[in-house]
Amino acid sequence: MGKIVPEKAFEWVMNEPNFVRASGIICLLMVIDDLVSRKFVRERACNWHRSAT
Repeated sequence: MGKIVPEKAFEWVMNEPNFVRASGIICLLMVIDDLVSRKFVRERACNWHRSAT
């Protein structure tokens, strides 16, 4: 670990500063949004296909 990231930096991130925690929450919300959007688009496409035929 010490060759790529200094031990001090690793310890700092592990103490979870506020912006590190906030960044993690934002990333999680973005992933959830992507999953919900994908499901919505897939259902909309499926319903469109049924109504077109």
